[in-house]
Amino acid sequence: MSIIGIPLGIQAFKMAKLALWPFGANVHGL
Repeated sequence: MSIIGIPLGIQAFKMAKLALWPFGANVHGL
């Protein structure tokens, strides 16, 4: 991965995590 690609990947992962959090909370009971 490139220097620019790493932080973009992290941000994309964080956004996906926030978007999926309600579903994950229901599935895992967190």
